[in-house]
Amino acid sequence: MSPRFFAVGSLVSAVLALVILIAPFVGVYTSAVLGPVAVALGAVAVSRTKDGGPNRKVAFAGLTLGLVALLVLVVFLATGAYSERAR
Repeated sequence: MSPRFFAVGSLVSAVLALVILIAPFVGVYTSAVLGPVAVALGAVAVSRTKDGGPNRKVAFAGLTLGLVALLVLVVFLATGAYSERAR
C-alpha cells in the first residue's frame, strides 16, 4: 500500500477521534480505538515517506493529532470528566 493511504487514514481517524471525544454523550471507546489507530498509521506513513515527500506533512499531522486525542482521552478519564457528563 502507498504511504498516502496511511497518511490520509491517520489524519481522518485522528480527526474523528477528536470530534467524537469532544462531542457530549458519545462513547469513550470509539476514541480509545481511533487514537491508537491514528498513531500507528501515522508512524507507518512517516517511516515510509521520504524526506520532503508529498505526504509527509499529512502523516505528521495525523500522528500529532492522534497523540493529542490520546492525551485528551487520558486527561478526561483521569479527571472524571466523563463521569460528570453522564449525570
